Amino acid sequence: MTSGYCATAAVAALTLLAACATPPPPPTPVTPLTARVVNYTCAGSKHTTVAYGTTTATVAGETLVDDGAGHYSWPAAGTHHVWALDGAGLGTLSIHDSVKGTDTVVMTGCKADAG
Repeated sequence: MTSGYCATAAVAALTLLAACATPPPPPTPVTPLTARVVNYTCAGSKHTTVAYGTTTATVAGETLVDDGAGHYSWPAAGTHHVWALDGAGLGTLSIHDSVKGTDTVVMTGCKADAG
């Protein structure tokens, strides 16, 4: 009987030790987007550079805010640029006039340069 008791005690001791073991570290959180600069070549051999932040894009001298759907624009009334990316990653730069309710395309078919 003693050997059965010892075996049971040993299993119980190992179970307690396992319960006291240090748990594995939590998974590393997803790193937020870092700022990056992308050069684009657009239709008509036009070029533009976009500096992306975590929630902004600076293009044509304006820092625009990401709406979460691939569009960057100024969140206030007035005339401002709009930078929009389609599902294929092609960009369009427009000027939006909220007073007139018009959009004028400045550059279209903007594809990120290789590199």
